[in-house]
Amino acid sequence: KSNSNTKLLLDISFIKTIENKSVFSTQKEENKIINNNLNVEKNTQDKDNKVKNKEEVIAMTDENEVKNEVLNQATNKKQLLFKKLKNIRIDNTLAKFDKRKLIQISKSIEEIKNMVLIPEYSYYASLLIDAQLKAASDEYLIFVYQDETSSNLFNENILIIENMIKKCLNSEYKVISTTLMEWEKIRNEFNNKLKNYVYKKENLDLNELFDENNDELKKIFGDIVEYK
Repeated sequence: KSNSNTKLLLDISFIKTIENKSVFSTQKEENKIINNNLNVEKNTQDKDNKVKNKEEVIAMTDENEVKNEVLNQATNKKQLLFKKLKNIRIDNTLAKFDKRKLIQISKSIEEIKNMVLIPEYSYYASLLIDAQLKAASDEYLIFVYQDETSSNLFNENILIIENMIKKCLNSEYKVISTTLMEWEKIRNEFNNKLKNYVYKKENLDLNELFDENNDELKKIFGDIVEYK
C-alpha cells in the first residue's frame, strides 16, 4: 500500500479484478448447476404427478364405466322382467275374464278412490283416480291410463296398491296397468279372438322388481304384507 511504483499498483489491481471475476464466475456457475438440478427435480416431480393424476383419472373412468355397465345391465334385466310380468298378468286376466266380477270390483274401486283424504292411503288412492278398471277375473285386475307416465307410476307401486285393495276389500288381487293405446289393441284381439289367452303361473321373483318398496310396504300395511 505504501509502494510508490505506479506500475506495480496497476498490476496488483488487475490481479485483484481477475480473482474477483473468477470467484464470481465460479459462484455463478455453481448457482446455475444448483438451479438446473432443482429444475430437473421439479420437472421429474411434475412428470410423476402428471402420470399419477392420469393414472387416477383412468382408474376413476374405468370404475365409473364398470358401475354404469352394471347399472345398465340391472336396469335392462328389470325392464325385461317387468315386461314378462305385465304380459303374464294381462294374459291371465283375459284367460279367466269375468264380466260380473268387473262390474262388482269397479264399484269398490270407486270407493277406494275417495280415500285420497286419508293420509295412510292418499298417495296410492290418488294413483287410481285417473285409472279405469277395464278387465277383471277372480285373481287379476287390469287398469288403463290415458298416458304412459301414469301407467308406469301405477306399475311401480303395484305391491302397495295390491295391499291397499286387500285391506279395503278383504280380497286379494294381482294388478297391472297399461295405456289406452295398448289396451285398444288388446281388446281388439280379445273381442275378435285373434289371440288365444292362456293362463300361466307367475314364477318371477318380484323382489328383483320391487325390493325398494319393501320398507314402505311394511310402514304402511305392517304385518299384512305377504308376497311371494
